[in-house]
Amino acid sequence: MDPTARFLEHVVAGELDEVRSALQKDPKLASARDAGGVSAVCLAMYRGHAKVAQELASKRKDLDLFEACAIGNTERVAELLTARVPVDEHAPDGFGALGLACFFSRPEIVDMLVAAGADPNIASKNDMRVCPLHSAAATSDQALAARMAKALLAAGANPNSAQTHGYVPLHEAALNGNDTLVDVLLTHGADVSLRNDDGMTAADLARSKDHPGTAARLQA
Repeated sequence: MDPTARFLEHVVAGELDEVRSALQKDPKLASARDAGGVSAVCLAMYRGHAKVAQELASKRKDLDLFEACAIGNTERVAELLTARVPVDEHAPDGFGALGLACFFSRPEIVDMLVAAGADPNIASKNDMRVCPLHSAAATSDQALAARMAKALLAAGANPNSAQTHGYVPLHEAALNGNDTLVDVLLTHGADVSLRNDDGMTAADLARSKDHPGTAARLQA
């Protein structure tokens, strides 16, 4: 097997010792990318292997904006923004920097990107068609979800944008029983009557996850 492919298998599997050993032999592997162009750093983060991602990043000084957003490297993000790198481009897998910052719950970086003029309404260029607000709303940490959503909405994010299968941010908030986020979205014009492709409203989704209080809030 090709050494790079074998290395990426270790990355995806979260095998930190194997990754370290390979990097000692060939530090350039830290910049490896898969056949689709997705970096090893992002692959590790997507699989939930933050320690592996940080190990890879520690061997690099040239993290791109997508990688820096994913791992939460605010210093590198600041460097790139100072250098005026484009903030609304998409990574090889179709995700944008702002969306990645939201998905990985990096509120400080969300603020930095918004201040730099990142468009909160640009959807990912893949089948998910996910906007930053969708990723923020899906965050399990309810306080962080609300914080990031407020920043995006203040920057002009559409509270009723639909991703794949017809899910809007309010649907995600309902699924998580995040009443604070529900209130934030409603205040900014979220439509409680919108249904996903299965015909379910936000209230229906809240009930499906045993959040009767959230459902009642939405129906009210």
